[in-house]
Amino acid sequence: EKMTNVHRIDTNLTTVDVGRPYSSASAGEQWQSFKMLFHGFADLPSVIDQFTLSPEFTCNGHRWCIKLYPGGSSEAGEGYLSLYLGLRSGGNATATFELSVLDKYQSVKHKKKSTRNFFRLDDINNRGWKDFYPRDQILNQSTNMLDDNGTLAIVISIKKDNASPF
Repeated sequence: EKMTNVHRIDTNLTTVDVGRPYSSASAGEQWQSFKMLFHGFADLPSVIDQFTLSPEFTCNGHRWCIKLYPGGSSEAGEGYLSLYLGLRSGGNATATFELSVLDKYQSVKHKKKSTRNFFRLDDINNRGWKDFYPRDQILNQSTNMLDDNGTLAIVISIKKDNASPF
């Protein structure tokens, strides 16, 4: 009996969920996520209270940014990275959000979720965590937190506000 070998290369792969995919979000919640890549993390200033801002992104009708303190904000415990979500557009806003650090394999290594927060444009640090994660753990190669080029990946997820479009 002759066997026919079939070789097929898929150039367009579509993922189909069977059953309900796992999610930490409650039923009916919708979130929008952005991945921020902080290249050359080890070379960013690690002096206390020195920060790096991500580019602005838009969600729920407002402009936002991530404020990363590689050496921690002034309120942080020694050796901690501080991470905040900042409002960049005028006025006030509310947001429920989650900040995650990915390892070089794109798995969530550490995550913190906020409750609903009120933001004003003039807040200094806005909302987040002064002691988000130990800096030495990020720099330690055995944790695989930085990719081979020294890039730190942070994901910000903001809960959709039904009152305003993304």
